[in-house]
Amino acid sequence: MNPDAPTPFVSDEGRWLATYIPSALRCPPFQAGLPSKTNCEPQLLVDESSGLVTDTPEDEPFFTDAGELTAELSNVLRFIQAREASAKDIRSVCKVIQEMGLFEQMTSYENVALPTGYLVLDVRRLKALSQTEKLALFDVGAIQLLHAHQVSLSHISWLSQAQEQLAKPKLQKQYTENSDISRFLTAMAHAHNDELLVTGEV
Repeated sequence: MNPDAPTPFVSDEGRWLATYIPSALRCPPFQAGLPSKTNCEPQLLVDESSGLVTDTPEDEPFFTDAGELTAELSNVLRFIQAREASAKDIRSVCKVIQEMGLFEQMTSYENVALPTGYLVLDVRRLKALSQTEKLALFDVGAIQLLHAHQVSLSHISWLSQAQEQLAKPKLQKQYTENSDISRFLTAMAHAHNDELLVTGEV
């Protein structure tokens, strides 16, 4: 909420504090390499300069003696591919929402001033949608995304208060590992992971 204030999710030493770890933080030293042909699966790239890759024989190998991916690296590849597929789907949904003009700029919420760039659902525009537009939102799964956005607004006040309280070290734990928002993020992540398992993407 305030880019110049400490975040309740990262310690002064750079350690992630929330119980749910975003997938972007679970990827390194790997990342997706998007092929030039759009119908191809993402490639698996590795950052050899990350300090997480070694040539020590005792460490987890990338390949078997036959030159195939090891079971562990195959799991990483599936994770990367599922993450990229999910991101692609979300971008498609966001494009539909954007084309319908469903969001407007938001400068504050519940008396909390917000930095430039925050958006809020335009309820009047939503109510004015035609039946065809509403069905289109439903068909692409945009309703769930809009609902998640609305739920996220309820945490703005908490985040603002947490950043203010982090100036008092004795209260840091109250606003991190044991926080309501941390449990909320974990629940949302588990729900998404369960959906991926059902659809066979993981």
